[in-house]
Amino acid sequence: MSKIKSGQVWQQENGEIFVLSLAEDDVVYAVYSDGYSASYSSEEDSFSFIFGKLLAEYPTWREAVNSKEFLGE
Repeated sequence: MSKIKSGQVWQQENGEIFVLSLAEDDVVYAVYSDGYSASYSSEEDSFSFIFGKLLAEYPTWREAVNSKEFLGE
């Protein structure tokens, strides 16, 4: 798996696409295309099920949420 960092666009196995708005050592914050946001803690072992396929990486999460991958263009 790639290094997890802010600005990445991911697609879960169920097809949902999300952007990482912040990635810290033990927690990540995700923004989904429907506006839902969530935080996931590695202590909860939730990293293993939210990540599927890395679609793209951008310098900032703001660029990522405006990307063709996130917007489905």
